[in-house]
Amino acid sequence: MMLVVALALGVLAGCATDRGVVRNQAGSQAEATCAAGGFAAGSPDYRDCVEALQRGKIYVGPDVGRSTLDSLYYEGCVAANRPPIGCGCLMAELNAYGLTDRGMRSLLINAGVIWQPPVSQFYDVTPINLTTQKCKLRYP
Repeated sequence: MMLVVALALGVLAGCATDRGVVRNQAGSQAEATCAAGGFAAGSPDYRDCVEALQRGKIYVGPDVGRSTLDSLYYEGCVAANRPPIGCGCLMAELNAYGLTDRGMRSLLINAGVIWQPPVSQFYDVTPINLTTQKCKLRYP
């Protein structure tokens, strides 16, 4: 029974947790994984997804909601050996100080959690600086 549960969890780890989020998948499976993630073959999102997976990153589509971005941020923060309470503080404070979705995506890109095609991005760093001071922790 435990083997079945472990196998099921392993399969889920390689799948999307939310429509538009595709997690790392090795090698030639990238195309199939992106198609299964809901991206139409040949579309710009599909090509970006394939490239992200080939780079060993998570691809987060443009329509993914804030709760998913927050979850990825928290998971990445904890995975970087930061204390869970501090990571929770960072998330709460970033939201309280009004960090935009675009700003959260930029943090995830800078942390190396997700991949984004190279584009010029600018976001207001004030919420990030205020959060870092309040929580006495920085991520990324």
